Amino acid sequence: MSPSDTWDRGPRLLAAERAIASDDLDTAIEKYRQIIEDTPDHALAHADLAGVLYEQGERDEAERHFRRAIESESPPARAHYNYSILLDERGESEQAVQQLERTIEIDPEYETAHNDLGTLLDEWGETEAAREHYERAVEIDPEYAVARTNLGALLQVEGETERAEEQFQRAIEADPERTRAHYNLALLYEATDRVEDARDQYRRVLDLDPDDTDARERLDALTDTE
Repeated sequence: MSPSDTWDRGPRLLAAERAIASDDLDTAIEKYRQIIEDTPDHALAHADLAGVLYEQGERDEAERHFRRAIESESPPARAHYNYSILLDERGESEQAVQQLERTIEIDPEYETAHNDLGTLLDEWGETEAAREHYERAVEIDPEYAVARTNLGALLQVEGETERAEEQFQRAIEADPERTRAHYNLALLYEATDRVEDARDQYRRVLDLDPDDTDARERLDALTDTE
């Protein structure tokens, strides 16, 4: 059981969650504030209120509630995870990494935290550590198309073409509308002289996103070489 599961999911907390599910964010905020007024140290209420405030663009107040949540005795994993998103958005990548690492300490099965940590480490050039986190993400959720796409891109850069192709294909199987997987697979086919396969994947990208100028330019370049 994760620490967040120890909090009493009383009727107001459930009502707030139902309000979020029905996109009634004002009601959700009201319910969370009522819980916090009665139980100031309710970490889960702080964490979820912060998440709603973040979505509404209230970054400063969201951060205050994220910090109240993560400084509690039993911080919910998602408080650290969602706070990492705010920090990364603000360009504080080192702090974001710390929050993602703490997320995984609390919940080792948090697949999106593994993926996001892999992405930041990949950007820093720490490819081996990034690869481990991408692989852990897809081990936890084999249908996680985003992580498979990221893993495939890393493998392609590392020269592991066959494994990269497998990851892109599995990403597409999990999410046929994942344009980045189609685009990366097209690049792989182009780099390995499978021109017609590359054209097919660029066309698929454009079917999904007609405004993708990169795919359009690469398809036109391949067409011009016919």
